[in-house]
Amino acid sequence: MAIPMEPFFLNLSPPNENKSTMSWLYSAMATIFLAVGFIGLYTEYASGKAQYFDYALPLIQSALGISYLVVLIRKKRPVGKSYVQVDDQQIELKLEPDEDAYTLPWESIHLLRVQPDKLIYRLSTGHTGEIDLEDVPEEHLETVREVIRQAGKHKGVSL
Repeated sequence: MAIPMEPFFLNLSPPNENKSTMSWLYSAMATIFLAVGFIGLYTEYASGKAQYFDYALPLIQSALGISYLVVLIRKKRPVGKSYVQVDDQQIELKLEPDEDAYTLPWESIHLLRVQPDKLIYRLSTGHTGEIDLEDVPEEHLETVREVIRQAGKHKGVSL
């Protein structure tokens, strides 16, 4: 029975320390602008003698409130994380948040070359490819390369 290898996971996404403060600020600004804008629209409409120009400022304030809401919603939506994961089943690299992850199952890898700036592989189907490692932060690059090398040795892949 083969000894299972220790899984490796490295989160490459930058931490977001000010997220709760910024979310609170955008929520407060959206609430204030929407409230002031809608109250202004209501009072102008209720006065009965308002001209079209009198609606300009409340409409601008309401639009600002809506724009703060849109920014808040877009900030909360996950855009994806960057990570490197090596385990018993596969190597998985997601180096850009807006791109799909590279997934290389161990049973399909025939040859694996770990170079300073890229990972070159040949699958048992004959397909070859390379993964550029330039998006891995410099402080983690050597660790990622060494983990992939050790995992390849453990899985019996030709290095």
